[in-house]
Amino acid sequence: MGYFFFDESIHERGGFALGAFVYTEIDPQAKLKEALKEAGLSPGSEEFKSSAYFSRDPRQAKARDHLKVVLSELGTIALMVIPADQKDALGSEALICLRSILDTNGLMQEHHQVYLDQGLFPTKQRAHYVAQDLGLQIGCSLYPESDSKAILGLQLADLVAHTASIMLLAQQGIVCKTLKAVDVGYDADSDVDIALGFILWTEIRYKFFCVDPPPIDTWRSQLDFQAKVEPYGLYVSPLCGDPLAAAARERFAYMYLGCTS
Repeated sequence: MGYFFFDESIHERGGFALGAFVYTEIDPQAKLKEALKEAGLSPGSEEFKSSAYFSRDPRQAKARDHLKVVLSELGTIALMVIPADQKDALGSEALICLRSILDTNGLMQEHHQVYLDQGLFPTKQRAHYVAQDLGLQIGCSLYPESDSKAILGLQLADLVAHTASIMLLAQQGIVCKTLKAVDVGYDADSDVDIALGFILWTEIRYKFFCVDPPPIDTWRSQLDFQAKVEPYGLYVSPLCGDPLAAAARERFAYMYLGCTS
């Protein structure tokens, strides 16, 4: 049995809403509870929120770092991109994305627990109707309107949705923030500025549902060391206009896995 957790991040300035599924083969609740406690948060009453002002609450920054460790140990991710002005379609498009993930990755024959964040559907009943229409009721136990303070895996999905959204905003040229190399683990004498979008990419590029790169004897260069993410770990809604769809695919459809130094 697997576990899916879904949350979304909406960015009007980029014209998109980005949803993230985090999949784990085991229930991550215990590890996440421990991670939040280590960050100084009280699971059940407090939570990690990617929208929090980290400078005002250093515990949030610590929680982010601890959650990244859990994600690296347990999680596999998939993304959904739709236009920001199609918020009413978020829930149904998320379930279409889930069906695509299950189909393309050969997971339809297994049973899964699926937790969806609050506000995606007008009612829980509507969520179950859409799931039934998509044939998801056979292999999935669906939990719409889940509380992220109680279902801690949703906090992982929040982290991934925010991270990927910043990457897409960078792809669109909207976010141009840079960090000093020394602040992100490079040599202490390095004074190089590194784009934030690049840093975030290095953190999650190995975690996508994907197809492995082609055999090494077929490579023409190191650039062929790429995993094919779409459609296994990327669903670009047909509701997207051409510029948004192109930006999403340019950033996420393939993931380069080679050396970045």
